Amino acid sequence: MDNITLIQKTLDYIDDNILEEITTENLAKIAGFTKAFKKTFGYSPNFYRIHAPIGIPQRVDLKRLKDNMTGGIILQPKIINNNSFRVVGYEFKTTLKNNAHCRDIPAFWYNFETEDKEFKLYETQNPPKHGEYGICTSTNLENNEFSYILGVEVTSFDSALGEMYT
Repeated sequence: MDNITLIQKTLDYIDDNILEEITTENLAKIAGFTKAFKKTFGYSPNFYRIHAPIGIPQRVDLKRLKDNMTGGIILQPKIINNNSFRVVGYEFKTTLKNNAHCRDIPAFWYNFETEDKEFKLYETQNPPKHGEYGICTSTNLENNEFSYILGVEVTSFDSALGEMYT
């Protein structure tokens, strides 16, 4: 059996038994597992479990995903209309290639805290409310590269330091 069929069989089992106790051992028996899952999705089942949406997810059809050349975690977006606002922060360039962004963005957040960039933002920008934004911008669809901005809301850009992104 090919990987898509094995993973689909496992996902169908999960969907059919979502309200029951499902063990990883049982799933591994059905799928043949971790390597096939990683080959299909690009990361381990544990990573998927950590980052999957909370609640009962939509049923996954891997053949359709493969046919449409998509894959990965299925997000359930919620569109919210909001007034515009200004953000000052730090820019990090990354890529979708080889799922590098899944590794790089969490590392960027970690460095943001450990290098005192968070403290520096709050100290220099005096934001009207506490909370950071993670924003994807400057997307280049041709080479799957984009900028990730980690910043805070501000009322003006006047206090932004040269190393900061506005």
